Amino acid sequence: DSAEKESTTILTYNPENVPLDGNKPTSSLLLQIDQVLTRVLFHHHVYFFCEWKFPLTHQRAAWIYALLARMNKPWHRDECCAVRKVLRECCSRRWELTLPQKGGQSSEENERKWEQLALLNTLIAITGIYYEQGSTAGGDGMDLLFKTSS
Repeated sequence: DSAEKESTTILTYNPENVPLDGNKPTSSLLLQIDQVLTRVLFHHHVYFFCEWKFPLTHQRAAWIYALLARMNKPWHRDECCAVRKVLRECCSRRWELTLPQKGGQSSEENERKWEQLALLNTLIAITGIYYEQGSTAGGDGMDLLFKTSS
């Protein structure tokens, strides 16, 4: 009787089972999702990062990076637009980031800002250079960020 009861148990969502900082984008997890879900998740992260201005945490940057790596080309114009939004948001946040001066702030605050700079630079390089969203700017000055000396 107990075996029958266990087989009919329906799993329900329990927020207590979810880690506070979310699940990490592991290879096994990414390989389980198809292209449609990959694109939906990417747009989800872009929306909260760019529109709602959620902080760029190490976890969020890892998800954006992993989903970009997982998306197959050719991309629809919506994906190109979303990647460009990420690039613009990262450039904007990098511009606003004030790096610590010597002896100014606590070492923990300094570490946090340097980590933020590294995350922003990584996403800027990936979206702007590798995915070529910075070099084909439409006259908005973004192309100057990625211009190489001739």
